Amino acid sequence: MKLRAIVFTIITVAACVFIANHLRRPNDDAWHGPNRHDQARQEVLEECTNRVAGLNRIIALNFDDQSTNVSEWSASATVEYMNVVGGIQRTNLSFRFEGFGSGIICLQTEPKN
Repeated sequence: MKLRAIVFTIITVAACVFIANHLRRPNDDAWHGPNRHDQARQEVLEECTNRVAGLNRIIALNFDDQSTNVSEWSASATVEYMNVVGGIQRTNLSFRFEGFGSGIICLQTEPKN
């Protein structure tokens, strides 16, 4: 009787693991969920710190991530930085995104003025 209970438990656990692994969200570029949006925002913050020497603060972030295609997403940031003589200046940065597998790449583009 104990052997049947052990075998039943093992089969049940294996079935749950199998089902959980196959019910995960797809990783294709057309799919976007909350974690892809969060990843895009994190990538923009990292790009701001990497692209602007003397970054003081990020004033504004704007995202256009409504499309289901990650390649159509865009973002812009207004940042303040310390210039070479110690003054504070502002600049605008524009970004676009490319998806690959479950990741996102943030690329800087020329700002639209």
